[in-house]
Amino acid sequence: MTKLAQKDVIWFILLFIPFVNIVIIIIEWMAIAERLGYESWWGILMIVPFLNFYILWRFAFGQP
Repeated sequence: MTKLAQKDVIWFILLFIPFVNIVIIIIEWMAIAERLGYESWWGILMIVPFLNFYILWRFAFGQP
C-alpha cells in the first residue's frame, strides 16, 4: 500500500504504531484513490465494513 500511495519508508514504519496506523491507512487509501483517478473521499470509505469490498472491486475493475 505504501508503494502504491507513493509514500516514503517512514509511512511504512508508522503502520506499526497503534492508533496511528488507522490514520496512516486512511491517508494511504486516499492517495491510492487519487492516483487511480477517483476523488479522495473514496479512500475514506475503506473504513466502512462490507463497503470496502465494493470499493476494492471498483478500484480494480471500475472506470473513474
